[in-house]
Parts: sequence; C-alpha cells; structure tokens
Amino acid sequence: MTDRPGLFDHLYDDAAIFPPGDASLEAAVPAHRAWLASPHAMTVGTFVCSAPRLDDLARLGPDFPVSVTVPDGPGALPGVLDRVDIDVASVEVPLDLDGWPELEGAVHRTEVYAEVRLADLSVTLAARLASAGIRLKVRTGGADAAMFPTAAALAEGIVTAVRADLPFKLTAGLHHALRHRDPATGFEHHGFGNVLAATAAAVGGAGPEEVAVILDDTDADTVVTTLRALSPAQKGSVRSRFRSFGTCSIQEPLEDLAALGLLPATTGTGA
Repeated sequence: MTDRPGLFDHLYDDAAIFPPGDASLEAAVPAHRAWLASPHAMTVGTFVCSAPRLDDLARLGPDFPVSVTVPDGPGALPGVLDRVDIDVASVEVPLDLDGWPELEGAVHRTEVYAEVRLADLSVTLAARLASAGIRLKVRTGGADAAMFPTAAALAEGIVTAVRADLPFKLTAGLHHALRHRDPATGFEHHGFGNVLAATAAAVGGAGPEEVAVILDDTDADTVVTTLRALSPAQKGSVRSRFRSFGTCSIQEPLEDLAALGLLPATTGTGA
C-alpha cells in the first residue's frame, strides 16, 4: 500500500449519468451518497451533472458538491451559479474566447474549467488561462477512436499545463489505471496511473518525449514503482496539477488500484 493514499484523494469525479454508463439520476444520486459513506470516500470527487439536468437533480435533494457541465458556453453560467439549491463546486465550460469576461467573472464564485482541444492548447493560451485562474479540462476518450488522443498529443498537453502551473482535469476513457486496448472496441485507452506518473515526470522537468513514453507504458510494475517512489511533496505537486478525472464508474478504478496493491480492496459501496 502507498505510504500516503492522498495521491488518490478526490481523484474520481462521479460522471455516472454520462456515457457509457448512462445511469439515471434516481440511481446515481443514492449511489454517490453510498460512495461518500464508504471506506473509499476520500477517493471520490464531485458529482458531475449537465446544466440542463439541474432541475431534475435538485428534486432529488443533492447534499454533496456538484460539478456542472455547461454545454451552452459561458453565457449560460449565471443561470448555474445563481442556484441556491445545489452546491456548485465547479463548472466545466467549452472554451469560448468571446465569453472570456463571463469565464473570468465566474472564477470569483467557483472553480472554472475551460474545455480545450489538445490541438488548440498553446503555451500562450495555457499562460492566459493560468493567469486568469481558469483551469483546464481535456477530453481523453469518447465514442470513436479519433476522440482518444495519442500519447504524444497528451504528453504535450500535460507538459504545457505543468509548465504554465495550470491545474487540469481529464474526462472520458480513463476507467483503468494502466494504458490498455479495449477488447470490445479496439480503442487504445490511457491509464490514470500513467497520467499520474507522467505528471510527476513533467513536474520534475521532463519534456514531452519522456512523458509520452510513460503514458505509453503498459507494464504494471513500472507504473506502480514510479507511484510508490513519490514523496509526499511530489504527490502534492502532482495533484495540484492533475486535479481529477471524470468516470462513469467509481468501482472500476478502485478495483484497479486494489489489484495493483496501491489501495485496499473494495467490495463496493454496499448500496
């Protein structure tokens, strides 16, 4: 077991209602509460809900922090931030430079993540986001192979974010700790353990090529050894950059960490 499980604290944002899980809110809300009452509660991050579904969520009386995805862009932020029936811990908004004033204004009320395509993440944009206190969201998977970035592309993004001191979160395709090929789809998935190790390397000064090698690594012993070797200070530095990732399953990533000996085994929430 790791000497400081804080490396995984609040790492998993609960995106159970999003594909491919597509759980109903009526099922996802009590399941999230059960996870928060479980032995692995510290690994659980915010509950993720899209802005158009907030009224339905509110009727279920959420008593936990919520990260709200705002697909309509910065102009829809006031309608989200003005709610008093939901604890809006953060908002996730597609980057729209025309809506920059709204993004900057929202920073004073909650954490703001701007979703940016890796191809559009320049050094200049990363610096601008960091200076404004706006965080970065990057998509690492989806319904087709083209939505999964290469190791080289993701490495460039991680290094750019780390060098700009820009916190980031990831979403989609990261249910498992290690890089792998999904036997059902044939898609190559990144591993969140690889991303933690790659972020540690970037924080230590590694460039994109070295970081890409770590993201591409499928050897469990190598990734686990890297994570075990991180000092408490290094773990804090990694998590100050790589904040969390959205997953429609909390159980799967926990099972992976248990199988790797990085966290105690879990038998589910008991819900």
